Amino acid sequence: MLTAVLAFMALMAFFETILLSMLPEGWLERKWLRNAIHVAVFALNLCVHWGTVTGTMAATGAFCVSVAVVPAYLYLRRLLKARDIDPRDWLLSQLRKVFLAPEATA
Repeated sequence: MLTAVLAFMALMAFFETILLSMLPEGWLERKWLRNAIHVAVFALNLCVHWGTVTGTMAATGAFCVSVAVVPAYLYLRRLLKARDIDPRDWLLSQLRKVFLAPEATA
């Protein structure tokens, strides 16, 4: 049960990072919008997973992950912008490395 909750939280962090990269530049600078994203993620997950212990734990865990993902994404975006790297291109290149990389030969 705990493994399923942790896997769901990791999956939510991954998808939330992708969705955050699709938002326009200045949106995440507004604190009320960041808080609205946290509440929306929590409400949506709780509505979908209500009724089971694992689902409720996963929704609560996804909220905690959401609280950590948004500032981490903002920091990463500022770091990449300082080095003149587009965050969307960087994210896509990292996804290509992970999912489209050839099998390692040993």
